[in-house]
Amino acid sequence: MPSTLPFLFENVAVATAWSGTGPEAYWMAEQMSQSYIAFARTGNPNTTKLRGGRLMIWRTDPPWSFDNHGLRQPMVLDNESKVLDDPRSEPRKMFAQVPYQNPGT
Repeated sequence: MPSTLPFLFENVAVATAWSGTGPEAYWMAEQMSQSYIAFARTGNPNTTKLRGGRLMIWRTDPPWSFDNHGLRQPMVLDNESKVLDDPRSEPRKMFAQVPYQNPGT
């Protein structure tokens, strides 16, 4: 079963069954861990980092924004990271119509 943990903790070398072994796995691990660190520090997953004397920029175009005025726009980390506009809106809207009864009431 695939997992994001090897990427998040940059352990792709010890979890190749879940993450793969190619350069994309290492790129994804570095991108994901740095985005999580930036989000923990600043509340924004867009980040820049120096790597091997070269400036690496991980951000989407347009950049992800926490203040998106109620829009559901998650940042998707991939080989080419992007911001999606309200993914899975159909199931969410369908289940929003179902009345919720709090257990025990």
